[in-house]
Amino acid sequence: MNKIHKYLTRSLAVMSVTSLLGCEPAGRYGHIKPNAPPPAPLLPPSEPEAWRKQQPVSGASGQVNIPKPQVRTLENGMSVYIIPRPSGIVSISVVIKQGAEAAAPGKSGLAALVARMLTESTRRRNPFQLAEAAENFGSSLQSNAQRDLLEVSLESLSSDTGRAIELLSEVVREPAFSSQDFERVRSQWLDDLLAERQSPGALAALVGVRALYGTNRGAPVNGGVSDIKRLLLSDLQGWHSSHVVPRNAALIAVGPVEADSIFNVAKRAFGNWHDVPPQNSLAQYSATPHSSSNVIVVNRKDAVQSALFVAQPFPRRLESGHEARLLLNDIFGGLFTSRINMNLREAHAYTYGAHSSAVANRNFGVFIVQTNVRTDVTASSLKELLSELASISSPKTNRPITEDELTRARADLTHRLGSRLEQNRYLVNDLETIFAQGLGDDYFAKLPDTYTHLNSAEVTKQALLIEPDKCTVVIVGDQEKIEPSLIQAGFKVTSPESEWLD
Repeated sequence: MNKIHKYLTRSLAVMSVTSLLGCEPAGRYGHIKPNAPPPAPLLPPSEPEAWRKQQPVSGASGQVNIPKPQVRTLENGMSVYIIPRPSGIVSISVVIKQGAEAAAPGKSGLAALVARMLTESTRRRNPFQLAEAAENFGSSLQSNAQRDLLEVSLESLSSDTGRAIELLSEVVREPAFSSQDFERVRSQWLDDLLAERQSPGALAALVGVRALYGTNRGAPVNGGVSDIKRLLLSDLQGWHSSHVVPRNAALIAVGPVEADSIFNVAKRAFGNWHDVPPQNSLAQYSATPHSSSNVIVVNRKDAVQSALFVAQPFPRRLESGHEARLLLNDIFGGLFTSRINMNLREAHAYTYGAHSSAVANRNFGVFIVQTNVRTDVTASSLKELLSELASISSPKTNRPITEDELTRARADLTHRLGSRLEQNRYLVNDLETIFAQGLGDDYFAKLPDTYTHLNSAEVTKQALLIEPDKCTVVIVGDQEKIEPSLIQAGFKVTSPESEWLD
């Protein structure tokens, strides 16, 4: 899983996340018709290579047609989403709309370990036999857990799709949960967690989210070290029997397939899956109030850079204005030409790059700004970062969101949607999001048009949600070198709680 979405989502983290559901004729598939950008004005040839000083003119977004899925439901409540596309490979997944949030306090990492164990062995096949079965399709089993979902996926040729779906059914419904496999996987898992915490950026996110939402609710998707050590095999078996049930599940297939054929295979592979009421949980998030003048410093002696993590609560995924918040994020920190990158990198040369993320899950959201800066400019970088947040969030700012910024953000987000047509597995991921988040079947089909019609006033309205004075600030760096300048700049330095580092 990507780092930011391990701690938040995704992303956390960044993060990251979008899409599922619809009904359309079998022959339709996505395509892009880009519009030619307007020509840039020519500069007089008096200065050699003067063009390098001129920023290219923003181009139009172009036309992107996102396909809608055909959607059906089995008698046991399991959903089936199909997008027929004339491509060589079929991407298939089974997604469960419960993830890391459906774990009791003190059991972080439970859903992620369940996802991993599903692909280890089944009651019919040991690890070698299961790997060989997937390899027979020229593929391998992949699994993943996020805050809101768990998924297992596989790719195959169209001629093998039926057998591939039957293998996924076996994997999801009949995991072996072998004690020998569990101890081996957990040992590897702990090694990965410890290695991950050596990354300053990952450590800053780990501490920052826990400082914001508490040790348990803010725990990363892949778990805290102590929690993973305490997990029992029975915990995984109990989570699986409670949450991996038909009404929580969807089969998704994208590629050169025929909808009726896939639906018939789904009935054969999953139709006898016993329908039991899902035990869904509603996670409650309560953010701890913070002041951005209080900086949590994680000491990393002799570090030549400081990792900055600045975050605040933000609306959940289904709260109105989500698409405007994505545009806002692109303008502030999603593009190379974004405000924070142009400030910290281009104007001041403090960093190689700075970025922001608007993470939005089912039960919580968070706005994050991250960067790595030179140790000697840590305090200056933090001041500039908070100043940029204040500038974009204040209704009295002398830097309102411009039409050019909005055009670039629209084009970027629209073209990103278009790029997801490149591989079927990207469309599978989008359909997983639609199912897990309860979005409309045509959500992604309508999204390019949604971006086109959002104006600067709607984006500015979302910018008012940013509260620079109430951000949680975490810095991982050499405390002896950065603390004096932070104090001189008016910040108060504090230390993290020991459990936030776990």
